[in-house]
Amino acid sequence: MFHAARALLYHKGYREKSHYCLILAIKAFYVSENLLEMRLVESFQMAKVLREGADYENTFDPESAVSLSEQAAEFVKVAHEITGI
Repeated sequence: MFHAARALLYHKGYREKSHYCLILAIKAFYVSENLLEMRLVESFQMAKVLREGADYENTFDPESAVSLSEQAAEFVKVAHEITGI
């Protein structure tokens, strides 16, 4: 999801400086234009939180991982459709 979101931002001619800025930019450029559903951005935000928990706090929830992997596939598919890549 992170790299698909970056591709969306690059598609607009911008680069991000942080995950936070990337999420704000995706909302401004794509959610506000009804090109990307907010629920997919929320999934991206949740993936970030879960990754941080796994990396820094040694916590892992298999059910959330499976659910997010399905949403990640949808996020990537939409990014491909938008960018044509």
